[in-house]
Formats: sequence, C-alpha cells, structure tokens
Amino acid sequence: MQNTTSLILGCLLALTNLTAIIIYFQKARIGSSTPNAASWMIWFGVSLVNLFTYQFGTGDWVKSINAYVATGNCFFMFSFCLFRGRMKEIRKLDSMAIYIALVALVCWYVSGVAWYGNVFIQFAVAISFAATFIGVIKGTHHEHALPWLLWTICHGLTLCIVLLRWDNQPISLLYPILGICLNATITVTASIKNQQIKIAR
Repeated sequence: MQNTTSLILGCLLALTNLTAIIIYFQKARIGSSTPNAASWMIWFGVSLVNLFTYQFGTGDWVKSINAYVATGNCFFMFSFCLFRGRMKEIRKLDSMAIYIALVALVCWYVSGVAWYGNVFIQFAVAISFAATFIGVIKGTHHEHALPWLLWTICHGLTLCIVLLRWDNQPISLLYPILGICLNATITVTASIKNQQIKIAR
C-alpha cells in the first residue's frame, strides 16, 4: 500500500514539477522573467551531482524522482537561455557553488560514500539559491512566485515519499527539507517584491 501511494505521489510530483517549468519558461519567453544562462548552467551541474549522489545514497529511484525532473528542467532552461543569448557573467556566489560541487564529487570518489557528496552538494544548492535571492531583493533579477511555489510543493511531496519509503537513513531528509526551505524563501520574496512593484506603479 505504501509503495503504491509513493508511486502515485511520485507521478503527481513529476507533473507538478513539469507544470512549474512550463510556467517559468512561458514567463521567460515573453520577457517577464529574467533567467541567466550562467546561473542555469551552474544549477544544471549542481543538480546533476545532487541527482547521482542522492540516487546512489538512497538506492531508490522513486525517492529521486524530483532530482531527475529538476535536473532535466535545469538543462532545458540552460539550453533556452543559451539559445536566446542570455549568458551573463558568473557571479562570485555561483563560482563558489561550482567549487563546492567539485568538492562533493571528490568526497564521493575518495570516500566511496555517496552521502558525503550529497551533504556537500546541499551547500552548493543553498549558495546558488542565495544568488537568486539577492538578485530578487536588489531588483536585478525578476521572478514570479508561482513556479517557486510549485517547486516548494514538489520538495514537500519528495519528503512524503521519503517518509513513506523510510529505510532508517535520516540523511535522506536533508535534500527535501532544504528544498522546501529554499524554494519557499524565493516564493515569499518574489511575491513581496512583485507586490511592492505593483504598489509603486
């Protein structure tokens, strides 16, 4: 019963994630959102490392559904931004995220334990989100809240799946819980910032 429920949640998660990227893509296509190819390239790299370390760590593809779809989303948006010529310079925080991702790979390779790499990659994820958060706050980066809300829900569903398929690995909770916190932060920040812009007009 738990396996069936987790599979249903996994399908719902994938649909929600795809819906979010479609909305995000539409906003970017018409110019009301300002994605940067450099940032999405870094997110793709970080997501790829996260996917492999989380998949190997859990040994459970159902728990990793969100990581699979997120990695595909990042590659899609990076390709779109690159095609549209929206490659800006790589920011210091983005560079730091790259270095930490490389450290995560080295930790995994040297230790042979995927979880070590996955813990390190969460720092890279947090730093990459910090760059977006700062951009939204400063007004140099415009985001719509809805896609980020949907991604928050996706991480919530991932957390439910992990709990339903619990295998006594507390470390497996880190990725979904951090994802909820980070995406929720962007959701709230973007919502408040957009409301302020409307009032200013």
